[in-house]
Amino acid sequence: MSFWPIVLIGLAIAMAVGPIMLMQPSNRDKRLADLRQKAALAGLQIRMSDYDQGDQKITVAIYSCHADLPKHTPTWSLLRRSYEHEIHFYGVWEWQSDKRVASKNTDKLRGFLDKLSDDIVGVAVNEKSVSVWWKEKPSEITVDHIKGLLDEIATIAA
Repeated sequence: MSFWPIVLIGLAIAMAVGPIMLMQPSNRDKRLADLRQKAALAGLQIRMSDYDQGDQKITVAIYSCHADLPKHTPTWSLLRRSYEHEIHFYGVWEWQSDKRVASKNTDKLRGFLDKLSDDIVGVAVNEKSVSVWWKEKPSEITVDHIKGLLDEIATIAA
């Protein structure tokens, strides 16, 4: 008996099963899907955006929630940069708009920025929502933690 039919059958099975196995989501994809589903169930909106991290662009998730802020609340956003500069709002936090009025509570905002994890690379406020820009790396940060950060930003911006 020849072994060639067995080899050919084995190759045919591998060619049929291989592409199916490649279509399976990775562990990272499963973790992000679970994280984003929990965020959506908690009432957060998620969108993706490019972020300049030094000399490279990465994609980050922007987690937002509705906030009941006073009418005519200034719209502003701050992004973390890899360097400090005197025109930045505070340390490595750079303005992303021409309006450089973040809040009446700038001391509270600076304290808030000091305690943020390096995975949080942006903070934004407008009349209807507050947002954080998050790299979504595996860390101690959870959806509840993000929700708490958004609530704190809304309190500072009010």
